[in-house]
Formats: sequence, structure tokens, C-alpha cells
Amino acid sequence: MPFEPIIAEAELWDGDMTARRVDGHDLLLVRHNGVVYAYENRCAHLGVALSEGRLDGYVLTCRAHHWQYDVRSGSGVNPATACLRRFAVKIEDGKVFVDVHAPSLDFPNAEDVGDGVGPVLTGHPRAQAVLEAIRRLNSSVEIRNRGSYIRVLAPRRCLVTRSAIEDILRQPFDFRAELEIMMPSFKGRLRLDDDEAVWTFEAGAISGATASPTGSSHPEMIPNAMPSFKDTVRRGDGEVVSTFEASAISGATASPTGRSRQEMAQKRTYWHLSDLGRKPTDYDIATSRLHYWTARGFEVKVPVSEWYERYQRGSELRCRDWEEWGDPRQTTYTTYTTIQRTREAFVNGLLDSIRDDYDRGLSPQWVALLDRVLAPLRYPGHGLQMVAAYIGNMAPSARITIAATFQAADEMRRVQRLWQPLREVIETLLVTWDWGEALVALQFVLKPAFDELFMTHFGRLARAAGDDVLDRMFFSLNEDCAWHRAWSESLMVTAIRDTPQSAHAVEGWIKNWVPRVGRAVSAFRPVFAEMPPAGVERFATVFNEIEQFGQRYRGALLDLLDRRDLPPGESVA
Repeated sequence: MPFEPIIAEAELWDGDMTARRVDGHDLLLVRHNGVVYAYENRCAHLGVALSEGRLDGYVLTCRAHHWQYDVRSGSGVNPATACLRRFAVKIEDGKVFVDVHAPSLDFPNAEDVGDGVGPVLTGHPRAQAVLEAIRRLNSSVEIRNRGSYIRVLAPRRCLVTRSAIEDILRQPFDFRAELEIMMPSFKGRLRLDDDEAVWTFEAGAISGATASPTGSSHPEMIPNAMPSFKDTVRRGDGEVVSTFEASAISGATASPTGRSRQEMAQKRTYWHLSDLGRKPTDYDIATSRLHYWTARGFEVKVPVSEWYERYQRGSELRCRDWEEWGDPRQTTYTTYTTIQRTREAFVNGLLDSIRDDYDRGLSPQWVALLDRVLAPLRYPGHGLQMVAAYIGNMAPSARITIAATFQAADEMRRVQRLWQPLREVIETLLVTWDWGEALVALQFVLKPAFDELFMTHFGRLARAAGDDVLDRMFFSLNEDCAWHRAWSESLMVTAIRDTPQSAHAVEGWIKNWVPRVGRAVSAFRPVFAEMPPAGVERFATVFNEIEQFGQRYRGALLDLLDRRDLPPGESVA
């Protein structure tokens, strides 16, 4: 269709922008240094209207999540991988004309590339390494840098491998995942596995190209979409290979032969779990590889990015692949709510069993002690909940995040059902930013002592005072604590087996926190001394049992630290 008049040129001032709708398209017109640009009026992130954003010089910022674009080219500023759909513009007779059906020549779908094949790359931070790897592996390569994208063209065949990219980066490269992110389009037929990508030219074959009226081959630009994996297939040697084609996008045009392009083949459900070699469980599906930013960082540069870089990726607790760990209980939201529904029913039953005269059967001394100890217990309980939530927020794997989040919910359950040295320890832990140290200090030092002190020994005091309801309530809450220890121990075993260098840091953290927690527990001596039969000797026994409990629990871990060559599959218990 021809250019259509959109607005009088005088209505669009320099440094200004406006939104218009033409032939079913929402347009954004921007004027910068006298030049008028036309883009689709939607952010590449979530489709928010960019006309509602802010224009500072040539940088256009989306109001919703502050994605930024260079209005001179449509390329992303933050993140650099973003890209806007741009339309051809001309000015005649004092009017601005736009052809919404003919994208600007700055975009790939207007280039004639003949029999050249290869990827179209956005400004991803690692795209230059991919380009250099392609140059090294292919004898003849043409690189066309268009500002908002980079087109790579090799005659009839283009190759890039993971090993070549890693040789350049000198660090691991998640080949399939990262290549898909930085490649919004490509020319040719693409074959991709975990180690290499090959683009090939096949005459008459369906590829990432459309047909022009003259028969020239033009690659198709796919705004806000990625190449999609087809069903996984297996080679004769059993290796899993995935293939995908850009042509598998609905709404494509006819080929030179008049045949309509085929719709994309049905993708295998949860193709990213194909390496399991089995049908994924609900736990696999709900927890696997959800934290995309842990490997490549945040798409948008914000102040919190530096925080994660320092206290997550910079932590001395490391593992090459945190996804190798899984919760021993395989807890999902469904299983968690089922378990907790049963436990809450048990506690509610205990409370419903209390008679009106139940309190009168308790000694005044015990009631006074409950008033002093049990009510303030909600404050350290909230502290433990916040530390668990922080660990979950900072964790480098969704599986750790999910386990820690459910643990935080367990702490809230304990607070709802139910301080100077203990307060000091918890407040110090609340400002321990390294997620690895926070994890070790909470799960292997503070919580075992806290849980044993209150859930076990204070429960015994309650039973001795005739308060069976409180004793049994603590027993139910202690079931949560047992799972907290189980998943933490399992996680630490996975990490140290994978990266033994973490062991030194873990040992140091434990030695640093054990004395602090010991002093906090000792502060509860008067509580136990007040209850008959009581006295200093009784609390000394309690304190020794708490110390021994912690030593037994940490002993299995410390034994692993001493035997860092422990074979996979062997238990540390």
C-alpha cells in the first residue's frame, strides 16, 4: 500500500512524540534533530504504549519497567537486546507520511541476501563473541551492522560452535538458551544442538524467508518473537538434537511456487527438560531453570544488579550448576499446601480440645513464664522468616528459592501459632548480605539451636507443667524444621561435591557463627531455672543437648568437608 498522511509536519515539534492509529497499526511518531521516525507504539517488553513514556534527547524510556530505546535507530539502550519495529517515513508538502506495510530499510526484512545464510543478532553483551566465533569457523562471512541489529551471511552454509565461543569468552556459554535470546531472526534452515548451530541454504525449501514479487529471497523479521524449537529427535548414537525454523510463524506469506507456508509443528511440551530422559515430574516442571538472570545477568541495568553480582555471584559458596540439586521432599505449592493443611488441622484440633477451665489447671508460675517467653517469641520468629525470604530471593536457582520461600512460610506459621543476645544474632544475620553465608549461618547454626531450644526443650517444660497442648503443638511445628534441615544438608552436599573450593568458606562461616549462637542460647538459662524441677544443672543439661544436636547435624557436613572426594550418590549421614 502507498504512504499515508499521518500528521502535519508543523504539529510535531523537535524533541516531541505523538501516538496515531493507521490501518489497524498503533504508531509512535518521534522527531529528533529535525528527523521524523515512526515505530510501532509498543514496548518490546510487555507491549506498553511507548507514547506514555519519557523522551530525553534520543533516549525513549518506557513508563512501565524503564526499558530504553534509541529513537534514531529503534535499537535497545537498556537492555541492548531490545528492538523496536520501525516503519518507512517521508515528508512531502508539509505532511508526514508513513507506510505501515513497508518497514524501514534499517530492518532485515528489506534486505536482499541471495543465497547467504546465518543469524540476525541483537546487541546482546555476548553477541560479539558469537560473531568472532563465526568468523573463525567460516571461510567467507559478511557482517552487516545495521545499528539495531547485525546480520551475518555466509554463502549457503554458516557454522558456530559452543567451544569456539567459550574459547573467546573464557567462560561457560549456555549455547542454546543464549543464542535463542540474541537471535530474533535468521536466514536459511537452522539445525541446533547443545554444541553447534548450522544454517544451510536449500533451494525451494521453507526457511526464515519470504518471497518478493520479483522472486528475490528476503529474510523475515519476527518482531517480539523467537525461533521456536520443534520436537526433539535423537540421532543414531542416542544424542538429543533440537531443530527449529523461523518460517514456523503463523501469518506468513506465500512462497514463489504459490504454496502456503506450513504452520509450526507442535512443540514438545517442556522441551527444556528433554535431557532428563524421562517424563518430567510436577516438581521438575514447576522448579526447573526459572531464574534466567543467574547465568547472564539482568536484561535491564538497575542498582539491584550490582547487589546480585556482589552477594550472589560473588559468594564463596559456588556450584557449576545449581539445578543439579533438588529438594529431597520435591516440594511444590500443591504438595506444600497438602502437607500443611494436615498439620494445621492437627494444631486446630489441639486448640479445639481446650476446655474453658484448661488454663486454671496450669500453675501461675507457668502462665507467667508463657507471658514472658511465648508472646515475644514472634519477634525472633519474624527474623528467621525474613532471613529465609532473603536467601530465597538471592538464591541462584529457582529450586533453592522455592524451598527457602516455603521455609519462610513455615516460620510465619510458627509465629502465628505461638530477647537481647538472640535479638543481636538475628539482627546481625538480617544484614548478612552474602547469600551463601546467610544460608550456612541460618540453616546450620542458628535454626538447629533455636528449633531444639523451643520446639523440643521448651516443649518438655510445657509437658512438665501440664500444658500438653503446647507440647504437642511444638511437636507439629518441629516437623517443618526437620524438612528445613533435610533440604539444606542435601543442597550443601551437592554444592561441595561440585565445587570443593566452597568448603573452606563454609567451615569459616560455621566457626564464626557457633559462638554467637551459643551465647544467645545461654541467655535463656533463667527461663529453665524458674520451673521446678529446675536449677542451673538442669539448664546445663539442656544446653549440652542443644550443642550436641547441632554438632551431630553439622558433623555430617563437616565430615563431607574433610572427604571432598566423596563419590556421587553416597550419603553423608
